[in-house]
Amino acid sequence: MFRSSIFAAVCVLAVTCFAMVQPAHAETKADNIQELVKIMKMDSIIDGIGPAMTQSIQANLKQQGVQLSIGKQEKLVKAVQKVMKKNLGSLMDQLVLLMDRTYTEQEVIDILAFYKTPTGQKAISAMPTIMNESQVIAGKWVQTIAPQFEQEIAGILQ
Repeated sequence: MFRSSIFAAVCVLAVTCFAMVQPAHAETKADNIQELVKIMKMDSIIDGIGPAMTQSIQANLKQQGVQLSIGKQEKLVKAVQKVMKKNLGSLMDQLVLLMDRTYTEQEVIDILAFYKTPTGQKAISAMPTIMNESQVIAGKWVQTIAPQFEQEIAGILQ
């Protein structure tokens, strides 16, 4: 966790220094990426991660023989939310850097224009459901083709 914070701080410093030596259009790209992050509601990513993190912690505690009361489970949920919200900035900084590396300035502008449309807003609101259901579908799909994997692997090992 500490290394991640240091890494995030170094990345922010590097981006800041990079932006200072870049022409004015680099600021436009950074501004557009910040707007894209807001429009995409990327800060809500922790809404999906938080419950999974809490479940993982509870499962690890259970394996260690620790059973949490309802009151302590509620405190755990609040503690996870608190830590995640406190550190959200470093996650957002890393996502901004990822978008900066991935997209050109024009692509950011085009994506922004799309997400400002009703269809783009629908895509944003539907994405968490699509991602969650896609994982379930993919998991079931892998289970159905697992025997084929086993057969192929057995053939390779002969």
